[in-house]
Amino acid sequence: MTDTLDAMMPWSALGLTASGLFAPVPADGLAAGTTDLVASARVINSDTDNGVRWISGFEVVGDTCLPPGLDHDCSNHRINPGENTISHYSYQPYSLWAQYGCSTFGRFTPAELKQGARRILASGGTSYSIEHELAYGTLATIAGLPNPSFATATQIGTGPYGLFTALAALESAARQVAPNLGRYMIHANPGLASLWSHMGTLRKVGNLLLTYLDTVVVSGGGYRSNAVPAPTQLLDPTPGAQPVPDPMPTTSLAWITGMVTVRLGQIVDLADDNLIVDRTNNRITAVATRAAAATYPPCLGALSINVDLTKEY
Repeated sequence: MTDTLDAMMPWSALGLTASGLFAPVPADGLAAGTTDLVASARVINSDTDNGVRWISGFEVVGDTCLPPGLDHDCSNHRINPGENTISHYSYQPYSLWAQYGCSTFGRFTPAELKQGARRILASGGTSYSIEHELAYGTLATIAGLPNPSFATATQIGTGPYGLFTALAALESAARQVAPNLGRYMIHANPGLASLWSHMGTLRKVGNLLLTYLDTVVVSGGGYRSNAVPAPTQLLDPTPGAQPVPDPMPTTSLAWITGMVTVRLGQIVDLADDNLIVDRTNNRITAVATRAAAATYPPCLGALSINVDLTKEY
């Protein structure tokens, strides 16, 4: 807290007690999402998956997705779509990290700052960051990681297609390319998902948005419209700056994959009780981190479609 803030706003408005010490942060201060990727995917909250430690890197292994052939012994006629085999790709997890700080003249204790950093990593912001990396592969590109992203998705047609047509094309294309997966996941900007819902094409079941073919629709803030921030804005933002929201676009991309698995490691504090002190700017900061990964079945690379948000068909 700074002297300027202290003069502008009574401490009671910030949840302070009469003694000037912070009261407990209300439980509803931050929350996880309900239709975002973390809420919709298979989630592993551990540094191991079925006893295997994944945070240092792993292989995503699955089957290829050719359907069974057809045969009729008596007539000696056979339809052979080809031989299935193992499909796989390498994945290198990355770290989510959160800073939580205040002025060295403030009233936070080191423990309260650490709790703040941990709250960020348990909030809906975690899903936002994972969604953005899954969609655009910004960190993977900069760091040379092998992780697949939607940046190399195969486009369905040229488009843009109207809202009903785009949704139908996504569901149809995925089942044509990879019929063996059984269930699929559409990834869409919240504005697009809201329009689909308004048109009666989606239904809410618990924390999931579903189409009438039971495809899971992920609506997360990390899936931007067609405009993607520059990597420098994502990795080194101006301190204290608020992200600039996209204006409602006239077109937006949407993608479809198999069901995503999100892996989240244990939250770790990076600083001791002395924390990180910047004497030049009189700031004290806590940092927490956790490993993360988001993968989907290898037999279906992401498919994308360009949607015209102004047209129904």
